[in-house]
Amino acid sequence: MPCCSARCTIRHERGQLAAALADCNEAIRLQPENWRLYAYRVDLYEDLKRYDDALSDYARFISKRPASTWSSAHPAAVKGERGPASK
Repeated sequence: MPCCSARCTIRHERGQLAAALADCNEAIRLQPENWRLYAYRVDLYEDLKRYDDALSDYARFISKRPASTWSSAHPAAVKGERGPASK
């Protein structure tokens, strides 16, 4: 994990969303094929309410991730669970 992505995670947890996004963007610039980074940025975009950007990155995440990782990356989707809106 590059230092930018580790710092991105820490800043995201601290609520420093703009700084976290900058770190995530730098990590993606350094490792554009790292599908996990797009998943991180999806979460950031959602927290920033940038839903179109989140959707775009989600499509990148899906196209880059190995098929065998689907269940570990999205355990709720595999189990058929849905968010609070579906309850």
